Amino acid sequence: MRIRIGTRKSRLALVQTELVKQKIEAAFPEAEVELMELSTRGDEILDRSLTSFGGKGVFTKELEEALLKGEIDLAVHSAKDMPMEFPRGLCIGAVLERADCRDVFVTRDGRALSDLPAGSVVGTSSLRRELQAKAVNPGIRVALLRGNVLTRLRKLQEGQYDGILLAAAGLSRLGLLKEENFCLEYLNPDTFLPAAGQGILAVEAPKGHMEEVLAAIHCEQAALELEAERHGLNYIRLDGNVGVMVNGAGLAMATMDLIKQAGGEPANFLDVGGGAGAAKIAAGFRIILSDPRVRAILVNIFGGILRCDLLAEGVVTAAKEAGVSVPIIVRMQGTNAEAGRRILAESGLAFTVAETLKDAARLVSEVR
Repeated sequence: MRIRIGTRKSRLALVQTELVKQKIEAAFPEAEVELMELSTRGDEILDRSLTSFGGKGVFTKELEEALLKGEIDLAVHSAKDMPMEFPRGLCIGAVLERADCRDVFVTRDGRALSDLPAGSVVGTSSLRRELQAKAVNPGIRVALLRGNVLTRLRKLQEGQYDGILLAAAGLSRLGLLKEENFCLEYLNPDTFLPAAGQGILAVEAPKGHMEEVLAAIHCEQAALELEAERHGLNYIRLDGNVGVMVNGAGLAMATMDLIKQAGGEPANFLDVGGGAGAAKIAAGFRIILSDPRVRAILVNIFGGILRCDLLAEGVVTAAKEAGVSVPIIVRMQGTNAEAGRRILAESGLAFTVAETLKDAARLVSEVR
């Protein structure tokens, strides 16, 4: 039996895929397991934040295309890097036992995140980590940090940052938890929330493909935790009178944070997923409007692989299907954003288009 496993090319990705390979070989000694290294857009574009060119899907798209073409049998991902939705015909076939889910603050001098003086530079590419780090220490300055784990540690060693935020699981799998040049502060997950699925390796496969192999390496406990955490990203109920819908969980914390800064309080938050069509958006509108407190809806759209104009068409169709009668505030950024704004303006519906998220948050704060 020959099994081709697709992986990204970074050292961490290869180490993680090797763990899956070892699990398969232990269960099926006769199997011929081959690692196939692929480059993803997320690995190639290192000078911009992920949300500026497609979000989490930039780490999985090329692997998923190889699965659909039959060029590989399985693909290994860090579960936290996976989008909320999968291409038709693909699924998470198995997950491995969970490693440490915590985030780690790494420095050269051992200072805690909360003890950094004002103006200290903290590196991360994660919006989730950025906002939580600023909550711990409002005086820090967060700077973009891209690249693989070893590249990030090198930049810290060179003094480009006073500290950086990484996942404990990745450092552990690379054998870097006891590096003499670095000091680690493990951040309490009760107060510094990890990403959904952090520490879990997910094996993606075509539905119905290699089920016996996948069942042999599957950890049910980790799968339950992953499902619960990913589901929790979909719908979060809050207090207030404005429903909030986004098309990617990465937008959630920024949206919530700016609304609160502007003095508004969202009623509930719904992530409809990066590739959501009109039917799912309409279902989202109905969920939000089932809350009698809602007086307006904020839709925060990022157009990456799926363009803003297509998302805008979906929002217009969905608003009509769901019979939305409250004002809809739309903030749109990304590919074909101008065309998307034009579609909203010409729809004849009560859309208010905000140029920036700050403008959208201000408009939300004015809803009574």
